[in-house]
Amino acid sequence: YEMYRFISRGWYDTYFGPGQFHITFLWFEWVKPWPGDGMLVHCWVMAIAAGGVMLGVMYRFSALVLFLLWTHLWLIDQSWHNNHYYFMSLVAFLMIFVPVHRLWSVDALWRPKLRSPTAPVWALWLIRFQIGVPYCFGGLAKLYTDWLYGDVVRLMLFTRSDEHVLGKYFQEEWGIWFFTYAGLLFDLLIVPSLLWRRTRWFALGAMVIFNLSNAYMFSIGIFPWLMLAATPLFLGPSWPRKALSVMLRRPQLAHTVEHESPAPGIRARRVILAMLGVYVAVQLLVPLRHHLYPGDPNWTNEAYYFAWRMKLRVKSAKEIAFVATDPATGKTGPFDPRKHTTGRTLLEMAKNPDGVLLFAHHVGEKLRAMGHEDIEIRALIKCRMNAHPKQWLIDPKVDLLKRKLRIWPPAQGDWIVPLNPKRLKAHKIDKERLRELMKDMK
Repeated sequence: YEMYRFISRGWYDTYFGPGQFHITFLWFEWVKPWPGDGMLVHCWVMAIAAGGVMLGVMYRFSALVLFLLWTHLWLIDQSWHNNHYYFMSLVAFLMIFVPVHRLWSVDALWRPKLRSPTAPVWALWLIRFQIGVPYCFGGLAKLYTDWLYGDVVRLMLFTRSDEHVLGKYFQEEWGIWFFTYAGLLFDLLIVPSLLWRRTRWFALGAMVIFNLSNAYMFSIGIFPWLMLAATPLFLGPSWPRKALSVMLRRPQLAHTVEHESPAPGIRARRVILAMLGVYVAVQLLVPLRHHLYPGDPNWTNEAYYFAWRMKLRVKSAKEIAFVATDPATGKTGPFDPRKHTTGRTLLEMAKNPDGVLLFAHHVGEKLRAMGHEDIEIRALIKCRMNAHPKQWLIDPKVDLLKRKLRIWPPAQGDWIVPLNPKRLKAHKIDKERLRELMKDMK
């Protein structure tokens, strides 16, 4: 379905067409769009691979192709990164190894020797772990001043107050505080509640309400539906058989499956455990790396990605300008960034200090090719985040061509202006003032 959206809406060309500026990820600068109609072919092949996974046709190969092509797609440009795209890549990666094709699949139909009514227990718990990670780290990330004060929810709901039937409640203080702390408690408690049998059915109901509410109130694509579809994995492994036995009135289907399969040798088990340990450790440590960096990662974007920092900021850059200076002649003048990239990438780039730096180097290379060897480029961008006052995002005195991206040592780039900790008292702002604020942010 996601590939249908990309193809039917022309996103594969509008946002991933060759020759455009893209905000690349550090270490993944080599990930580029295919030339010509390559991105259209890319999306079609991905759709076919997704069908192969769904039906169990050449399952492992289909899962490998799906993982590689999907990850390649969103790695092209940081402006397309979001947590559910990253989550989908991780799930596609795990499905290469998890043997879900042994029973109700075309592969099992073609190859009877492949059939098995059981699967190794690590496979089930690994997928459960991956589903739980976004919720747990999403909840921990919400233990953040702007969220706890209700600023984020207040601004997010206000932008949608005219779009929904329940919009009038989005502007009420009790509604703002309810959504703020209900979201926090849900993320922190949903995984243990699903795992504990006594609270499991209550948690399943909460999961349905939460994801349907997200799908209704926010434009976040297929993520709520994906998480709803994955939720039954927290039930007992035999629940599909029991459900079928009731629907088909065949009690024998509900009987416990006995299946003797050869256990892996000691060496194989050690390898499996080692690989699982490495994967789990990476998933637990990467979202915590922002503690090594100074400043607010929601503002600086340092260690922001791959950390499940979901719905923590309403950030916009309205005033965007770039100025080039030729020291040899002393001439200084602005250049239009819209000539070098699409509108979406420009707006996302202007909120991302690393993206601004990459864009400056991109334009610098073009100007050097035109004979301006010692060119200097500065950015004049004023940005607003949550209820903090509007301020400079990039130091307008810094020549960005003399700065480079780095990941270590962890120190805030000196071209990034630290976030002003002062906060507007959003709960005391009258609705007219808040409306002006949101108009400015749009």
